[in-house]
Amino acid sequence: MDLSKQQRILRSLSREFNLATVFVLPKEDSFKVTSDYIRQQVSKYNELDDVFHNAFLATVVLQGPGEDSVTITPEARDFLHSLGMRRIIREESNVLLPGPYAIVEGHFRDVWKLVDDINGTCMVTLKPQSQ
Repeated sequence: MDLSKQQRILRSLSREFNLATVFVLPKEDSFKVTSDYIRQQVSKYNELDDVFHNAFLATVVLQGPGEDSVTITPEARDFLHSLGMRRIIREESNVLLPGPYAIVEGHFRDVWKLVDDINGTCMVTLKPQSQ
């Protein structure tokens, strides 16, 4: 995908908050993205990433070889649609790590899991002590 096309896609996404998942594809002369490949990757993300949820599949970023080297099977596309995918972005540069992201104002942002701080430990370490 040429840079201007990618910038147009990201600019169109920048009007709203979006969730995305980056899949880093193998560097092969010809790679076929199949439904089995997607199932394996989603299963791996669910197992290893405490933040990942299928909602992050709204935007799928396939990062790796050029468009001419990658084929997405209709079954893979249908499976992704069944998981909530709305768009696919192909990215040739390897600037993002695999996993979930939030797209905010056209930029990919890391996401972290938020948990209740029932013991107030974050406030103790962040709140200045009064003298």
